[in-house]
Amino acid sequence: MVGPERAEHQESQLRRALPDRLCRTASAGVAELTEYRAGLSTEAEIITERAASEWRPGIGMLIDRFGVTWVLEVAA
Repeated sequence: MVGPERAEHQESQLRRALPDRLCRTASAGVAELTEYRAGLSTEAEIITERAASEWRPGIGMLIDRFGVTWVLEVAA
């Protein structure tokens, strides 16, 4: 996906994943992000796998078992 199609897809994912509660965590690096994700992913709904984006070297989203949405970003 490129251009407007990709932006539209990302926007629809965000709309789906953003309930009343949103926690956002930016990590210092990939190793720390991997630890966060491992702890949070038990019984979680994975919204997006970690991948590079236009604004971050890595970003992923999930909804944990308590219904809290997490946006996990690798610090640039």
